[in-house]
Amino acid sequence: ALAPMAPIAPAIQPKDPADLSVPRLAIRGDGESGFLFFNNYTRNARIPARPHLQLRIRLQNSELLFPQTPVSVPSGAYGIWPFGLDMGGIKLRYATAQLMSRLISPKASIYVFVQTPGVPADFAFDHGSYLTILPHGSAQQKLRDNVLFLKNLEPNLTSPIVIRQHDGRSIQVVLLTPQQAEDAWKINITGQDRLLFTTADFFADDSHITLRSLGEPTFRFALFPGLESDHALSSDAAIRKSVIGDDLQEYTTDLPPATPTLLVTQTRTAGTVPPVEVGPPLSWRPHGVATAPTEAVFQSAAAQWKLRMDWPRQPYVSDLFLSIDYQGDVARLSSGDTLLDDNFYNGNTWQVGLGRYRTDGALPPLTLSIFPLRSDAPIFLEPSVRSALPHRPQVEIVKSITVVPQYQLSLNVH
Repeated sequence: ALAPMAPIAPAIQPKDPADLSVPRLAIRGDGESGFLFFNNYTRNARIPARPHLQLRIRLQNSELLFPQTPVSVPSGAYGIWPFGLDMGGIKLRYATAQLMSRLISPKASIYVFVQTPGVPADFAFDHGSYLTILPHGSAQQKLRDNVLFLKNLEPNLTSPIVIRQHDGRSIQVVLLTPQQAEDAWKINITGQDRLLFTTADFFADDSHITLRSLGEPTFRFALFPGLESDHALSSDAAIRKSVIGDDLQEYTTDLPPATPTLLVTQTRTAGTVPPVEVGPPLSWRPHGVATAPTEAVFQSAAAQWKLRMDWPRQPYVSDLFLSIDYQGDVARLSSGDTLLDDNFYNGNTWQVGLGRYRTDGALPPLTLSIFPLRSDAPIFLEPSVRSALPHRPQVEIVKSITVVPQYQLSLNVH
């Protein structure tokens, strides 16, 4: 629907990038329907809230007031709101919520929306395009000028809005929270589109669903709409199911926890780091940038640790991740003379997946090298990261090294 639509700029636009008094708005439309894009966020700028946002959109044969009642858009909010949307024969005048997906079901097409944080979710439907509408309890209904307004909808997966058409068909409208949308995956089970909700990592094919979790052996996921048969999903692990409402099913399973062992031994202390060399200036940058240390300098100054670990004999462990919390300039992970991975320090914990280095079911001894960071090194670090460094001429600190198992739950789809 969006792809063939033309971009339309608003009549009033900011004078320049620094003009924050005018909302950032644009439309993609075809004259009768479209999508409103708004962005009330700019990095490193304090964007004012828009306390009374309301637009007049000129259509081919009419004018749309969007929304009917002004809404307050907080600073930092952004989204894409539809108007004039044909929902299987039912016309949505507008919604102050973002359209996310459509699920095809034998019972009804399900339109999934996401609430914009801080903005009331309002929907307006043409009264003549449907027979009856059954909103869930949170909605406030108002019929005016042959338009039904549903105001202040709350996210609800257990009681969606049901709209019945004159020909007997129906559609459903579901509103999600932003977090639910982040955790949602569209899948097809038993020939029907569904949403699978999980905080775990997810991937699937036609016959399998795989969930992975770093350090957490308990898996939770939910399906909407739920399955009609308990035999549609199976797994080697025991799964508990609970039914919430008519269309939501939640599943939980607990895998056996794994306890990989790790032995860390420091084998070399750091040497003195020479001043950081700076590369040549460029035509668009008056000053050069810091260059990485040469191999000779790295080997002479880097501190080293030997790491030994055992791979747990546990069928539900798909990988091990080495989690290294350190302070320094450059870190390297090696096996013998082979460099496996490296990391330029930015304040984040460095994580390395170890499964790819496994041979014959075991991991080789590994070497961690950390090149110290000079206090005068001309490299950029976020102020919070820079201020947390010790006041020393150079820093190479290993705060912690842990091995975190990645658990995997495999589900068979029948």
